[in-house]
This record gives sequence, C-alpha cells and structure tokens, in this order.
Amino acid sequence: MDFLSDDLLINIVARVAAHSMHDLFYFQRTNKRHAAICREAAFSRAFGNDVIALLTDLCMTYPKLDFMNRLWAHGNHMFCIIRCS
Repeated sequence: MDFLSDDLLINIVARVAAHSMHDLFYFQRTNKRHAAICREAAFSRAFGNDVIALLTDLCMTYPKLDFMNRLWAHGNHMFCIIRCS
C-alpha cells in the first residue's frame, strides 16, 4: 500500500472507517503514512457505523479520545448529533 496515491488511500480509509471502528484503529497503526491519512477530514466524515459503540465504550484510551476529538472538530454528523443528545 505504500505505492498507492493519497486519493486512493483516503478512499480505502473512508471505506474501512464506514465498516468498523476496530479495523480502523488497526489500519491506523499499520504505518506512519496511514496514521497521517487517518487524520484527514474526509476520513472523519465517513466514519459512521460505530459512533454509538465509541461513545458508550467504558474503556477509553488516549487514541480513542484523540479520535473522538477529531470527529467533533471535523464535523462528523452522526457523532455530533449523538454526542449532543
């Protein structure tokens, strides 16, 4: 995956983000380029299915809190609505 363009990698990350939170965290830990791509706003907006699981998770870690702050800052619709309600 090191030879893929950034646009294609962002598309892959968005699909992983829409599928599973755990897969996303594993993908992010793969290498530094993936971690940098996971900080893009397009990726944060694609995350949606596991928002409730993320907000109700009792085992919070610093990476999860950082991720939640990025979702809030990038304006993920589902996260903002559920967090405010």
